[in-house]
Amino acid sequence: MKQEGIFYLYRGLLPPLCQRSMEISMMFGVYKTASIALQPLKLSECHEKVACSALAGTAESVLCPFERTMLLLIDSKHHKQFKNTWHAIFRVVKLYGTKELFRGYTSILLRNCCHNICFFMGKDEINRRIRGYENVPVAVQNVIVGSSVGVLLACLFFPLKVVKATMQEKLGGRFKTIKETAQEIYQVDRRGLRNFYRGFKLNILRYMLGWGILNLSYEFIRVRI
Repeated sequence: MKQEGIFYLYRGLLPPLCQRSMEISMMFGVYKTASIALQPLKLSECHEKVACSALAGTAESVLCPFERTMLLLIDSKHHKQFKNTWHAIFRVVKLYGTKELFRGYTSILLRNCCHNICFFMGKDEINRRIRGYENVPVAVQNVIVGSSVGVLLACLFFPLKVVKATMQEKLGGRFKTIKETAQEIYQVDRRGLRNFYRGFKLNILRYMLGWGILNLSYEFIRVRI
């Protein structure tokens, strides 16, 4: 990063900025809408949460092109090929077709659904256990709940994150499945499972802060509207 300069440290900032803001809105919006729509079916609490979370995750997956573009922009192999976000999108569509923007879609769909199921179910479970501590401010409790779920998500799904990134860093050619990509990662340098956990410690910190702030913001806004 020192050799590339500070500019490349923030290269590809626009796609995740757009994607994350829309993704969170869809995550909570679709989940709440689906829970209202499924009420006549009288599902159990667990089944309803799973169904609503999966629907929200499926809706979020349409934002796959943003993640795809971000991976292309931050990959040093493509620094000279793509100038910025819009240039990258237009070039990819022109040379490879719109389908290329959805490379790695299956991994994103699986990740989103699993993330949402664990978040909403884990959030409610931790909330029930922590609400008894009246001496802890509500804001702190919300951060603890979000951070705890974030650590859980990081531990469970980091290998899938690595698979997704590996799928999306390639440009052109055949679309490989999650299984094929996982096998390739496993065989790199004969390191086996260790290849799926490179950067794991930094990712845990990111998930703790990100999901902690997310849950705090959501609860703060929810009680005021």
